Amino acid sequence: MKIHVVVLSALLLSAPVVAAQEPAAAPDQESVQNVGPVRVFLDCRTRCDFDFIRQEIPYVAWVRDRQDAQVHLLITRQQTGAGGRENTLAFIGLQDMASVSDTLLQVSSPTDTDSEEREKLTRTIALGLIPYVARTPQAAGLNVSWTEPTEFELEAVEESDPWNSWIFRLRTSGSLGGEERTQDYSISTSVSANRTTEDVKTEIWTYGRYAESSFELSDGSTTTGLRRDYGASLLQVWSLGDHWSIGGETSAGHSLYGNYDLRAWIAPALEFSVWPYVEATRRQLTFLYALGVQHSDYIEITIFGETQETRPAQSLFAALSMNEPWGNATVGLEAFQYLHDLERHRLELFGRMNVRLFRGLDFNVSGYFARVKDQINLRAGEATDEEILLRQRELGTDFRYGFSFGLSYRFGSIFNNAVNPRFEALD
Repeated sequence: MKIHVVVLSALLLSAPVVAAQEPAAAPDQESVQNVGPVRVFLDCRTRCDFDFIRQEIPYVAWVRDRQDAQVHLLITRQQTGAGGRENTLAFIGLQDMASVSDTLLQVSSPTDTDSEEREKLTRTIALGLIPYVARTPQAAGLNVSWTEPTEFELEAVEESDPWNSWIFRLRTSGSLGGEERTQDYSISTSVSANRTTEDVKTEIWTYGRYAESSFELSDGSTTTGLRRDYGASLLQVWSLGDHWSIGGETSAGHSLYGNYDLRAWIAPALEFSVWPYVEATRRQLTFLYALGVQHSDYIEITIFGETQETRPAQSLFAALSMNEPWGNATVGLEAFQYLHDLERHRLELFGRMNVRLFRGLDFNVSGYFARVKDQINLRAGEATDEEILLRQRELGTDFRYGFSFGLSYRFGSIFNNAVNPRFEALD
C-alpha cells in the first residue's frame, strides 16, 4: 500500500473508523474509563528521536513500560529500493483500548535530512493516535485541519525517471593513529549501485580495504601486520509472487588473509518465504538454496597441495525473524558444502533474542556456533607467532563460537514525559 494512501486514509477516515470499531463516549459519561491522557509505550526498533516525539505530541502520557500502557506503539523498519526507509507503525490497543488496533506505513526519501525524517515519522504517529485520544477528555483540545491540494498537485502524474530507479553510493574512510612504538593506518572504499522495483532487484557492489600496523619490539626490531582485501559482487533477483523469488549471485575478490589471489563464485538461487514478503518487518521465515561453482587461485600453496582449483558447491540459508510486543528474535541456520568432497562443509547456527519477562525486566541473549570443515584455502606450513598475533593469515579450526547474554531491570515512575537536553555530552 502506498504511503500517501495510508496517511490520507488515516487523516480523513479516523473518526468514522473509530466509530465503527467502538463508539467514542462523551467525556462526561460514565463509560469513559480513561480520565487522563492516553498512556503510550513507544517500542521503536529503528531510529527514533524520542525527545522530539514527546515534545511534539504532549497530549498523551509516555510510559516506560508496556504493562502500564493503553497503547503499545511498535515501530519496525526496512530499506526501500531507492535507499530511503519504510517504517511500519503497529498501534496495539491494551487494557480498555484493546479493541482498537491499526497499522500505518511511513516512507522517507533517501534525500531527506534527519529533521525531515523525524518530522514525517512524528506526524504519522500523531495520526495513528487520533482514534485513542478521541476516546478521552483530551479530545476536546484537538483540532483537525486539512490543507486543500493545489490544482497542480491534483493533476500531477509520476514524472519520468532519468535514472530508471538506479541508486549509486560512494563511500570512503580512513584512519591513522599511533604511539611512540606503534603506528597503524587504514583506508577503505566502496562503490555500489542498486535498482529495486516490485518485480526485480539488482545490486552491484565493489569494495577495497588496506590496513597496515607496525610494532617496535623489545629487541629494537620492527614487525608489520598487513591486511588487504578487494572485490566485487552482483546480485540479481526476480519476484515470483508473494512467497517465491529466483535469482543468482556472482562475485570475485582478493584476500591476503584468506590466501586468495582470486576467488570467484557464481550461483543461481531460489528462495521461499513462508509468510508474504509484505509482512517482513514484523515476521519472516525464509529458505534460500543456491547451487554454484567456486574458482580459486591461491597466493601460496594450500595444505592440500593446490595452487588453484575449481569446485562445485551448494548452500542453504534458513532464518526466522519476529518483531512482536513481547520482544524480538532472530534464529537462523547456514550450511555450505563442496560437492567434490562432501566432508568439506560448514554449518553455522546463530540467533539473538530480546524478551520482556515481566514489568521492567528484560532478558537478551545472542550467540552462534559454527562447525568448520571447509577450509580448503589454508596455507601450507606452520604460522609464525607474528602471523598468529597480528592475524595475518587464516588459521585452521574445527569450530567457532560466540555467546552473550544480559538482564536489565527498570523501576520507579511509570511516566516518561519530561525532556531535558542539558549536559547530554556527559550522559
